[in-house]
Amino acid sequence: MICYCDSVSEIECEAINLYWEMDDSANSGFSFTVSELQAKFKGQISNLNTLIKKKSFFTFDSTSSACSWCGKRTIAYKRKDVLDIKKSDVYVCKTCIHEKQERERLEEEQRKRALFSAIKNIKKQMLFGKLSLSTLSYVEKFYLFLLLSEYYEADGEPLKIDVDNFCLAGSSESDHQYISQLVQKNVLISIKEIPDEIRMLTDKLVFEGPNAFSRHDWMGTARRSENYFISNPFKVGVYLCQCEKGGSTSSLLQTLYTDICEMNLTRRDFEDISILVESVRLGNLYDIVDWISDDCRIPVEKSIKLENLLKHLAKSYPLRVCCWLLYSQADKVAAHLHKTNTPSYVSKRLLAKKTDDYLTLAKEKGWEFSYTKKLPDDIETSALESLVADHFLEGHFNWQMLTTSEVIAGWTKNAKLVDDKTLTN
Repeated sequence: MICYCDSVSEIECEAINLYWEMDDSANSGFSFTVSELQAKFKGQISNLNTLIKKKSFFTFDSTSSACSWCGKRTIAYKRKDVLDIKKSDVYVCKTCIHEKQERERLEEEQRKRALFSAIKNIKKQMLFGKLSLSTLSYVEKFYLFLLLSEYYEADGEPLKIDVDNFCLAGSSESDHQYISQLVQKNVLISIKEIPDEIRMLTDKLVFEGPNAFSRHDWMGTARRSENYFISNPFKVGVYLCQCEKGGSTSSLLQTLYTDICEMNLTRRDFEDISILVESVRLGNLYDIVDWISDDCRIPVEKSIKLENLLKHLAKSYPLRVCCWLLYSQADKVAAHLHKTNTPSYVSKRLLAKKTDDYLTLAKEKGWEFSYTKKLPDDIETSALESLVADHFLEGHFNWQMLTTSEVIAGWTKNAKLVDDKTLTN
């Protein structure tokens, strides 16, 4: 049935009637195409489409054409709507379809919120603990301060570090040792794989619902898309323990900083500082030896003799002086190996031997070394080295021109010796 929305002229009525006149035998389903009608009424109707849109609509007399959901008679403002109604066995109006889609959207949002909430609760339980600074040694507090200062992002998020490849002190051995100790004391929580319960909930987020990925797509581009990170709210990594009192990380950092600067040390803390400084310097010296071995093309054996030699250099000379000493002796080793046919078991020990001989000669003669050499690019000032230099080593911004003994003495210069009971209380 054709309906008119406003008063129409005789010509307009004729054009409207012909526009809505149906013919099942025609390809378009209507007796006349729009082009034919525009040509027929040229000069009489300026814009046929505007006329149809403003002054007419079509509805069916039969109740079978009503919406099967709401029962309301369907009104069509376009020919396409009429054809859709005729073709459908069970017709649903656009209003009902929109309402259904909105309900499904709200239900999906509610489903996702429930899943996110469940994951968040599990994560909270995994990260919950009692963070007690009194159980930490001085160096452990120092490490925790550096970790949070350098790698902390937000509560409930993993620290932005690669546990297998990061640098705080300049010694990978010490870095891993203290990270492990903080994990053992439940200050840090290391999650190496996603728990099965969270994996199941995450799968429901990703593979279920109207916007779910197929397993095939997930193994391709979908997994690398932004949706993956939105739908996967749990990550492996190292987390800061979440305290029951829920204190802010900034207040924790302030407390740690205060403890670091107050320098209330036990005898074990003094030992820890000495071991850490020596470990950092020894790591630097081994990096120098590796660089010299490549640069001078000489073999170097990592032996007990070499390690003891490097420890002596660390205690006795600044790092840049050590670099000059080792490089100057490496030049002599390279020249010797070029001139003579030396067995491999001898050649790889020559650097340690010649350096040892030269140090012995220098001691006999009473020589002092004033030469230095630029360090290889791989040796950088670590976060720990920078902070210690800034706070405790006046006039220095790194440790390069100091011996390990001077670093330790400067760091602990204003320390107050206390016993373990005093710190606990």
